[in-house]
Amino acid sequence: MQWLVPGLLRGKVIEIIRNLPKPVRRVLTPAPQFADAAIGRLSDRAGPFFGSLAGSLRELTGMDISAEMLAAASIPEYLKLRIVLVSEEGTVMAVSRDPEDLQANHGQKAQRRFMDREGEDWNRDGEVTWVFGDMLVSVRTSTGNTAWPALVDQQDSIGLRLFDTAQDAGLAHLGGGVRRLLGIAMKDKLQFLQKHHGIKQQALMVWSVFGSPAGLVKDLAWASLFELADPSASVVRDEQSFRNLLESSRSQIGRDFQVRAGQLEDLLNKIGQVMNILQADFCQTHAETHEDLSGQLEDLVYEGFLLELEPGRLQHYPRYLEAMRLRLERMEQDPARDARLMSLLGDFWQRYLDHIASGAEYDENLDAYRWLLEEYRVSLFAQKLGTAQKTSDKRLEDAWRKVSDGG
Repeated sequence: MQWLVPGLLRGKVIEIIRNLPKPVRRVLTPAPQFADAAIGRLSDRAGPFFGSLAGSLRELTGMDISAEMLAAASIPEYLKLRIVLVSEEGTVMAVSRDPEDLQANHGQKAQRRFMDREGEDWNRDGEVTWVFGDMLVSVRTSTGNTAWPALVDQQDSIGLRLFDTAQDAGLAHLGGGVRRLLGIAMKDKLQFLQKHHGIKQQALMVWSVFGSPAGLVKDLAWASLFELADPSASVVRDEQSFRNLLESSRSQIGRDFQVRAGQLEDLLNKIGQVMNILQADFCQTHAETHEDLSGQLEDLVYEGFLLELEPGRLQHYPRYLEAMRLRLERMEQDPARDARLMSLLGDFWQRYLDHIASGAEYDENLDAYRWLLEEYRVSLFAQKLGTAQKTSDKRLEDAWRKVSDGG
């Protein structure tokens, strides 16, 4: 998919090299000469382009150059393959130089057409109570196809749709429909928790630079509900199972919410401490450290982050922020030590940033690598705050290999 006609291939490789991260780009200078040498080592279009080119450059330099690193490099549009999507009738449906964009847009359209066509006798909308009887895991449609029914989130209500894969149905059912129905049934309880959250105003004021404090508290209430419903929601396919989940969630959410509110207040206070240091003249005197810590903070906390965290992750956040504060405190005493430790972290962190910037899917493997990377930061800059299982370079390399290999 990424191979071009021979006449454009050299120009593409040169642009890729010129847009690699600085440490790698510096080694591959001058770019035209390395491009010629790399192309000379490529076999006749055998295998994926970026994988073949990465292997060629590794042979030339001995550096750890991955296919993902090359794919993330920015190149002019004319050096990307032009893809024409044609329907069965021969009609041109779309033209793009981005295969992932085509797959995302038209794959979703194909799924919606399946859901609309096959689910004509099944679809429901605007429901606010369980009116679905006993939901089967899979059904046979009137056209003879197998489909998987699931509840779907419609913001103020829920609906029923058929999906063409069990995986997509499971994600919709657990990640949206059942949770939304729980929220509708517990609306008064959630509003009460938001009103009586107990987080001090001074801590909430820290959040005002990121977003609405009221929105943060609302997210905290919903995140508490989401965690209670996971993974129980996946097996809720009849009214009695839903009532059981509702009863257990209602009895637990008050206590769980208050625990998370305490964790959040601690986190906000530590964010305030770090930001106070970073917002002084720190940027002028320690530019690289300021950039590194600012990037770390932006990746940890942002509007809506509470709804994206895996169960149990929030409790570690105060430790991550405390490690940042300790790092800043010690850096003033020994800047050389901080620079040395930051260099150990640099390549691992840059891989993650480049992977995100490439538009790659944020999957379980990348999530595992991301949080292992945070533990690595703690082990480098604040060992006493580290977990029992020491984070090592090897563990990070093994985790990154799963990201690179797709599992």
